[in-house]
Amino acid sequence: FTCNYAKDYKTFIHHRLVEDKDHPLHFVQKRILRERKEEGLWWHVTVTAQTSRAKVVRSWVRRRMQNAFIAELRERDIAQDGKLVADKTSDIGKHGIEKKRLGTMGLTGSVKLQAGSLAVTAKYEEIRAEIGGVVDALLQ
Repeated sequence: FTCNYAKDYKTFIHHRLVEDKDHPLHFVQKRILRERKEEGLWWHVTVTAQTSRAKVVRSWVRRRMQNAFIAELRERDIAQDGKLVADKTSDIGKHGIEKKRLGTMGLTGSVKLQAGSLAVTAKYEEIRAEIGGVVDALLQ
């Protein structure tokens, strides 16, 4: 798969609609993008028709990658929105940061994961290992 990352907040999917003033959804998407809160991590997974022609297979691959990304974030005590999660038993989280500061810290920016044709035949553990490398790169 391929990964796109931007430190600023952008939606990789609807960005072309915001740029194209002649598109009928231009103003709607521009308003939605303007009203979206710029906090945490914006991420999504896309699958193209090159991965598989069958919609059910593309949905399955996308869901597997989403689940793997969420699992890798949880393994590192990070919520889906990129914020660090506090340890409930102590005042200091697993990251060594005090609980009261955890809400303001975490991953920021935008991430787009795009599945390739090999994601259909790859095992879930292989996908998690690849996505784990992406999450590690985001943490640095």
